[in-house]
Amino acid sequence: MKRLFSILALLTFATTTNAGSNGETLVVSHVYNGYARVKLPDGGYRPETYVFAKGGLFDGETVAGDDVSTIGFGEVARTVAATLKTQGFISSNDPEKTGLMIMLWFGTTRDTADKPVAYRIVEEQNVRILGFQNELARADMLSFTSFARDFYDEFHARRYFVVLKAYDFQVAKKEKRLKLLWESRFSIRSQAVSFTAELPVMTAFAARTFGRETRGILDPDSIKGRVKIGELTILGEEKR
Repeated sequence: MKRLFSILALLTFATTTNAGSNGETLVVSHVYNGYARVKLPDGGYRPETYVFAKGGLFDGETVAGDDVSTIGFGEVARTVAATLKTQGFISSNDPEKTGLMIMLWFGTTRDTADKPVAYRIVEEQNVRILGFQNELARADMLSFTSFARDFYDEFHARRYFVVLKAYDFQVAKKEKRLKLLWESRFSIRSQAVSFTAELPVMTAFAARTFGRETRGILDPDSIKGRVKIGELTILGEEKR
């Protein structure tokens, strides 16, 4: 008799998305002012309501074939709204019951690989948009390492980006001031890539960070699958 054995293996992989035909989505997210999402007994998050506020388009460099300036704010907002919904953020039309005001910006940064005129000023602007301040400081300190070379390769390239900044809507409405609760900045290299086509993909990858802290840049390589081997289970005997 030949026994058939089965090892039950639990494969737990965080969901990943290959964003960008020539690169990957990079995400930086932070939380502020004690913000934390409330977890429900089933492990999900308590829904939160929001309205969009128009940050607008910032196109740092006009390039032939670039479609970022041809897409309207409304189309970008609809794409982001669909992804926000998957994370329990629900669009609201009731000012009294709205929790968040989410400012939305999108556009491109400028390529600085060839050190254009006043490139330092451009880099300072790019790093603020992308949220790469800590990584740039680290790369400058470790400029001889592969980490620094890889980072500069991404940072100096022209990138499509989306920035979401979520403020307390009720504080803004009643106290006339902005109280930042969380932000998420995500981007991909723009070379030979359509912003319109890639927007849903990059937004889907970034969604896991909405309302959460990444503690640095999140990219697909930082999300690893884990394999856990369960107990040996005998399924039965093979019949002759």
